[in-house]
Amino acid sequence: MTENTQPTKRQRTRGFIACEACQRRKSRCEMVILEGCHRCRTLRTSCSLARSGSRSSLETANAVQERPIPMDSSAASLTGDGADGSSGPPLHEAWMRRIENMLKLALEPGGGDRKDIPRLAQPGATDGADGVDTVLAVKELLQQSLGTSLLMVTGLNIHDRSEFVCPVERGLVSWGQFCTIHSTFLSRIASTVPLRYILPDPDQLSDPFLRSCVVDYVFAGDATYNEAHADMRRIMANNLACLKSANPSIPLIQGLLTLSLRPLARDEPRLPRKPDEEDYLSRAVSMAMAFGLDDAPRRAVRAGTYDLQSEAYRGVLQQTLLWCTLIQRAAWSDILSTPSFTCRPSATPLLSEVFCLSSWTAHPLVTHLVLEAQYFGLVSRLSAEFQAMRIEEYHPSRMDSIEHAWEEFDRASAAWRERVRSSDISSGHWLRGISLAMQILIPFKVTTDMRVCIPSPIKHDEIFAVFERLIPNIFHFSQAFISHCVVSELQFRHAPRFLLTLCVMPYAAITQVARLHEASVEALCPHAPAFRQMLSSAHPAVASVLANTDKRHPPTAWKRPDPTEGGVGSADVVPGFLVEEFLRWIECDP
Repeated sequence: MTENTQPTKRQRTRGFIACEACQRRKSRCEMVILEGCHRCRTLRTSCSLARSGSRSSLETANAVQERPIPMDSSAASLTGDGADGSSGPPLHEAWMRRIENMLKLALEPGGGDRKDIPRLAQPGATDGADGVDTVLAVKELLQQSLGTSLLMVTGLNIHDRSEFVCPVERGLVSWGQFCTIHSTFLSRIASTVPLRYILPDPDQLSDPFLRSCVVDYVFAGDATYNEAHADMRRIMANNLACLKSANPSIPLIQGLLTLSLRPLARDEPRLPRKPDEEDYLSRAVSMAMAFGLDDAPRRAVRAGTYDLQSEAYRGVLQQTLLWCTLIQRAAWSDILSTPSFTCRPSATPLLSEVFCLSSWTAHPLVTHLVLEAQYFGLVSRLSAEFQAMRIEEYHPSRMDSIEHAWEEFDRASAAWRERVRSSDISSGHWLRGISLAMQILIPFKVTTDMRVCIPSPIKHDEIFAVFERLIPNIFHFSQAFISHCVVSELQFRHAPRFLLTLCVMPYAAITQVARLHEASVEALCPHAPAFRQMLSSAHPAVASVLANTDKRHPPTAWKRPDPTEGGVGSADVVPGFLVEEFLRWIECDP
């Protein structure tokens, strides 16, 4: 704006007519709407242009709407937090009166065409179903989070048209059988993630979708497959088809999380190739964000550790744990499904603000989440070192810093596994097992990066130098993983679907090394036969993968061109080809 330019004044819109009061003032009406002109509404005087019979009800609604409500206080009242960070609903009743008055105005005769009423309160144009359950749901949603309350008030509420089938009401299982199935479900899933603390008790578990997910989880892990299992699969297919017509809710999120951890069913012919093959986890995260669960950790930070352990904040604690569980399962899915060695930001900073491990040692799920977040921090630091090599010009001295970072990661991972062992949680065996599997998988990812993803500043000879540094880890940690699984007696039949696929990789590596050096598998790893038996009994599809592994021979490119460069040992194996071979084993038909 220059010095000679004068700011233009805002021009008010004036109507072409005037009410009786404006005629006495010898002026035209400004911004005429159904409630009258702007001047009369500002001065709180009667306007001859206002619709008759609606003044009294509008004054009641405007009296609540024009009450000064600070933004922080209103947001805190919807979430159950006061301005000082303590619990208390000072403006809860005011918001309720405001919403109820808005609904009454929209539903009264002749009020369907009012443009100042939110769209949520107007009946549906076709069957009148949309919006009819708004009045009943507002009170419940106001107690949950700010996101869902605003979702309702701004008119995005659509009537839930889902019709889920309950296996108990259908008669597939009786109530007594369901209680037994529920206890079996909690004991089995505790070996992977202790979800007991974010799921309702059997007498409070009334949602048909969550009930069907619990029954399907237990049936999938059974050693047999019968007619009841087939009926349950049909019920589950019907319920999954109804998800697109359902509104977000906590039971739906819990059910999708349960399905993402479900073991491989006996009738499934192939091993899965990625962790979230059915997109259960991604749908659960999207639904949780739509429901407003990402707002729960903020409320947990404001409450503090002492308040979170009280009964009054039990809902906030459960929602926070559910959200943290979801995003950390998504972090595992990203790490295991991407071909390159990248570790996206996880819930580590979030959990460090919400939970202090020394104050939650008696809570298994909090302990599990905090330990898992600590391991994500170790992986992300090592990933940052390798990703720096992708964008910088390679130099042999660069490998020294990467080797130092790798040694630090090995020491920190070993110390982390000892902390998991001392924590004595039910999911500790699988946490340690996944850590060992990750140290086998990371060299595969690094070699994939260097052969495929990294552009050409790194020559082939320099890539082989990196191979030589990483090759011994594959053989060493394959032996450690197999021994850990046999000694811990892990139940592969109850493990999540992709973990069963991941467990085949160490045995395949040991087998190919034995073939390469014409040695027996038992000589390289004494626990290998018992481990093979555990895998074969876990699922029928594993037997065909193992049989195909026994028939394959390592390529000739796995050996050095010049035998005089080094002695025969595990370092002769080039892991860049292991990834390609392993994917072929997974793709083979049963």
